[in-house]
Formats: sequence, structure tokens, C-alpha cells
Amino acid sequence: AMEIGVGSGILSILLLYHNRVSKIIGTDISYAAIQCARENFKKFGFLEDVVRLHHCSLFPPPPSPCSSLLDNEELEEKDTMPSLSAAKVDLILCNPPWVPYKPQVISDLAVYDNQNNDNHDNDNTTSMLSQFLSRAPKHLSQHGYIWLIMSDLAEIIGLRRKHELDELFATNRLEVVDIISSSKPIGNMKKMNNRNDPLYVGRSKETTKLYVLKHKSAS
Repeated sequence: AMEIGVGSGILSILLLYHNRVSKIIGTDISYAAIQCARENFKKFGFLEDVVRLHHCSLFPPPPSPCSSLLDNEELEEKDTMPSLSAAKVDLILCNPPWVPYKPQVISDLAVYDNQNNDNHDNDNTTSMLSQFLSRAPKHLSQHGYIWLIMSDLAEIIGLRRKHELDELFATNRLEVVDIISSSKPIGNMKKMNNRNDPLYVGRSKETTKLYVLKHKSAS
């Protein structure tokens, strides 16, 4: 499996802990996040034989410009992980930044989807979400699934069009297999319960969804 934007590693740790996957390739644009994830994987006993972390944007392209963060570089010769340049996996997980807005500092990239980030595919898609959805099918096995975790907060506050996600799925020939929704609040409870917060109304209506996607069947 791959997790794009691995962050602290918690989602991949849960998948490994519950034996939903056997190996993880994780990437993140933040070097601090990669270091944090590596320490968390180690705390749960998941070492380099099952986890490979890379500091890069989205998927590692060939030849990989990513910085492999192995403690022992000799492991490269005995590596059992799939080749990153040609890896096709059965599961790709992504919990992207939910709000289309230009980040001001590096930590904002966890929340704001930079509309002006570098485009490695040289096409018209510029947001992280658009780039992810355009590139993920190339790394997904024929019968694999994408798990995309998204909040509808951007739609509620008018920063994303209501059917924009559906259009992105269709453009990249991805089919929605299932949607699992949760209205339980995620994040800072004190902030979410603050009625003076300008986003209070939006957050009170917010729903977080897990989109299960696959390659669209040929018609």
C-alpha cells in the first residue's frame, strides 16, 4: 500500500496494526512529518522491512528525486519493497489538505491546498488534490482501490463547488465504489465549539467522508 501525505503515520500504522496491509510506502512533502512518522512506526514495531518513507511531493517519479530515510542504507541491496519507479499497489491512501487556499507557512500545507504549487505533470491541474487524482491511477493495480479522506467544509463555506470532486473523479476515470460518512468532529474540540469562530457554522455542519475509488470500468 501507499500513503500519500503520510503525516504522523497514524493511518498507515492502523492499517498495519489491524493487518489490513503488509507493507507501506509513505511520502510527505514535509521532512519534519517524515521524521515524526518514522519514529511513530518504530514505536509500534514497524521497521524498514515493512515501511519505506520518502521525503517528496506526491508519488516518487523515476528516477526518484526523493530522499530515502533508511537508517541503514545497506538495506537497499536486500530490499523487498516494490520498485518505487514502477510500483503498482492494491491500496493508495490519501488524506489531503481540505481547504483550497494558499498556505502562508509550511505547516499550513496540512490544511490548505496550495493552488500555486509546482506541477510535475505539466498539465492544467495545480492543486494537490487534482495532482493526486490525476497521478494515482498510474500507481494503482488493476483491481486496487484508492481511499480518499475528505471534509466537505470547503463546499459549505463556498471555497469548492458542490460537484467538483465528482468532476475530478470522472476526469481521471475513477469510479466511486462506496462513501463512508462521519459527522463526528475531528480536530480541536475547543475551537470547534467556539461560537465566536468565523467558521463555527461551517464546522457545525461539516461531514468527513471516506471515498472508496477504483479504475472506471470500460463501457
